[in-house]
Amino acid sequence: MGEQIRFQTLDLVAEGLRGQDAIERGVSISALPPPRVRSILLSGERLQRAELFLRRPDGGEREVHVYEGYWAPLTEGQVRLRDVLAFLLRGAVNGIWNGIRRGGLARWLFGRYSSFPIPRSTLPALLVSLAALVGLIALNGAVTFVGLVAIARSLLDRPPMWLDGPVFTRLLTAMESFLALVVLFLASLFASWALRRRTSARFLRRAAGALSIFFLALVLAGLAFGGVWLPVIFWIRLAMGAPEAVGPALPAASVQIVGAICWPVLVVFSIWVRSLLVQYPGDLAAYVSSYTLDRFHDLRSRIKETIWTKARAIYAAAGEGGVGFEYAECAVVGHSLGSVIAYDTLNRLILDDTPPRAGEADAGGLSVVSRTRLFLTFGSPLDKTAFLFGVQGMRTTEAREALAASVQPMLCDYALRPRKWINIYSPWDIVSGYLDYYDPPGSTDPRRVENRIDPHATTLLKAHLEYWRNPLLFQILHRELTS
Repeated sequence: MGEQIRFQTLDLVAEGLRGQDAIERGVSISALPPPRVRSILLSGERLQRAELFLRRPDGGEREVHVYEGYWAPLTEGQVRLRDVLAFLLRGAVNGIWNGIRRGGLARWLFGRYSSFPIPRSTLPALLVSLAALVGLIALNGAVTFVGLVAIARSLLDRPPMWLDGPVFTRLLTAMESFLALVVLFLASLFASWALRRRTSARFLRRAAGALSIFFLALVLAGLAFGGVWLPVIFWIRLAMGAPEAVGPALPAASVQIVGAICWPVLVVFSIWVRSLLVQYPGDLAAYVSSYTLDRFHDLRSRIKETIWTKARAIYAAAGEGGVGFEYAECAVVGHSLGSVIAYDTLNRLILDDTPPRAGEADAGGLSVVSRTRLFLTFGSPLDKTAFLFGVQGMRTTEAREALAASVQPMLCDYALRPRKWINIYSPWDIVSGYLDYYDPPGSTDPRRVENRIDPHATTLLKAHLEYWRNPLLFQILHRELTS
């Protein structure tokens, strides 16, 4: 589960496994037979799958079927930009409040509260994120303001003093000085991406990443000035009768050159950011905001029902002649929001299975726990959503937290977890993180979350998508499917 285009996730997983299988066999991927694809009926559900034959360590082969959980059309057009901004603002404010007021995160795990210390870097990071978000909103207003000024100047034969040429030029120049920082930041991101593709020297990629962070810091500082203070200063100077003091006085030729470069970049960048916010955090906003009353309740229910129905059909598929199950073992894999939906789906499958007797994880039914050998998450926001939205509010109680955990059997008993839960993340990925809030501190249970850093996901922002093309994901998946 995870990608936006139908069959894209299925294709990425199948091709990644084939690439790793070619490495295991010591041949090129072109020497392997293409995957066989089929559309079949399982437990009354029409599903599509890719069929692979992967090399086992003993030299034999294991047949593997890859299915896809797809929900993207359900969210298309349902989430607006203001929904995303409200979601991000609530998350930042909740996180800051929880960090200041509680001094730590109290999370209901395995029948009691477990206390998790909050890293010192969390609060500054949330404050910076909040400042950046407010700055982006304000910058959008400032850019709109400049655009309206330009339109007003073009419609008036005799513009008033505050719309006079020199005044407008200086205001425009101040804005474009900030936009130049945005262009430098984007250039450093491109350099980091290019170095990653052209060289294996990790220190060069990290140096490019550090440069990206440096320019990002300048952009955030520029947001505070260009997005918030510049319009304020303009109106203060206008009230004082001295609007010409706004912005530096640069030669007209310089203004034209900077404007010709920066404004087209700004337009493209704005369209890209808007699309990115609605497409990725937008889906997350619709799915994760269940802690508050909102208009996405029915949408969440449809997503959960769609994926649960497909997953249950796979687990319930009967073997040859109707004897036993077709699949003795299953693996559930989720990327980004897909990892959150996969987590909820697994919990519901386990919860709906025949209730276990004392001391037994499975007592019949679909035997979901014993048959799920692997739960693999990567680029997962599970920990961040647990911190930002898991604390239900200032008036939460033990009863409320226990009720929230009761629909998550994976938080109630290690015997109700898959045999292995592996989480892949990158420090350069602002969405994912180390999953720390799903096991009590100091837990040594073999079914606790096993966190792995992807050493090749090193491009700021883009690291969230780099897991798909890095070796770690498919090394783990291939090994677990063939062992």
